[in-house]
Amino acid sequence: VAALAFTCLERERLVGAGLAAELRAAMHRVRRRMVEVQGQDGFFGNVYSTPWAMQVFIATKTCRTQPAYGRAMAALLENLDAFTTAATMAQALPALHGRSYLDLATTQCREEPDTLTPIGPELPPEVSGNMTVRLVVECPERWCPQRQLYDQPVPAPAGASLLDVLRAAAAQGSSNFTFDTQETSQGPFLSRVLGLEARQQKRSYWQLLTAPSTSLQMGVADYRPSDGETLILRLSRW
Repeated sequence: VAALAFTCLERERLVGAGLAAELRAAMHRVRRRMVEVQGQDGFFGNVYSTPWAMQVFIATKTCRTQPAYGRAMAALLENLDAFTTAATMAQALPALHGRSYLDLATTQCREEPDTLTPIGPELPPEVSGNMTVRLVVECPERWCPQRQLYDQPVPAPAGASLLDVLRAAAAQGSSNFTFDTQETSQGPFLSRVLGLEARQQKRSYWQLLTAPSTSLQMGVADYRPSDGETLILRLSRW
């Protein structure tokens, strides 16, 4: 977001020549750093932060010269089902169309035909029966009493989301499993598990994985595990 703001200031000539040169140098460093930290899966961070990063290449007109941009676009196209809310779709659509938020400055909305038609959300197909998911909670921090804090099978309806699985685990009186979520514009965010809170001040978060070590690219309300799958909630640092 800061890189887009720098580009806007420089493009609209809202700063002097000296500061404009510093902004261009800063944007170059940002692009170089993003290329360095791009994951093997093609994402810049995760599936949701990747469209933001792609907009930087688009706004600075460097997307055609950066192989990292092509890898990110390929990864994004393979994971479009992760964008299920209006907020996340608003992040992905500009990048998919080769545009950035800066292009809004030259958009004449009144000259465009009103072709928008409301559609209802596509509900997942109903699946009958039940499934069992293995739920594991890990805390690799030194101050944790042990690395693995929880490891239990959790029965749940077939087709249930990860959030439904967590609720089912909490309903098992003998397991003593607890969790909390916070509502965000991108859906529920897992904030506390077994009393351990993920805190931004400590740069910690609850990482969602499927065994053995594949990070989920969806949130707790969107991901739907399969029967027999092992899900890992790991307190991690970013």
